[in-house]
Amino acid sequence: MDVNLINPFIIAARGVFDTMVRLPLMSGKPHVRASSQAVNRTFKVSVQIRFHGAAEGIAVLHMSEAVALAMATAFSGEPYLSINADVHDALGEVANLIIGSAKEHLGPDLHISVPKVYDASEVHCPSGSPVVVIPFDTTAGRFVLEVSLQSNPAAKAVRAA
Repeated sequence: MDVNLINPFIIAARGVFDTMVRLPLMSGKPHVRASSQAVNRTFKVSVQIRFHGAAEGIAVLHMSEAVALAMATAFSGEPYLSINADVHDALGEVANLIIGSAKEHLGPDLHISVPKVYDASEVHCPSGSPVVVIPFDTTAGRFVLEVSLQSNPAAKAVRAA
């Protein structure tokens, strides 16, 4: 597990939660899970962002409904009692802030997609690449950030040409 890959995401999440989400955040011990393993069934909501360019892959925030509502409420200042389009927007923005901030430390040739919110059962990591799971605990409960990145030799070859 490459610390240079993991640390930008941990630092970014802490920064976003300290300044924008305003929920206390503690990071747990990152670990690798096989891409064939299913996501923990306690998670209901996922926000996915794809990487392309110097590396290909995805980053996914997985959370329970309670954590999703608490996160959206803390971020927006509006109380939410159920998952709706506004909650999806808030969660997408939180994910975008975390991944965008981490991307700054991973290099300029890495690009990210627009965040998409899914039911957690609909998200699948690319096969064949390791998935780094970074758990985070908030006062509302746990969420995890999964990152799966593989170097893209074709992008490096184009840049070198």
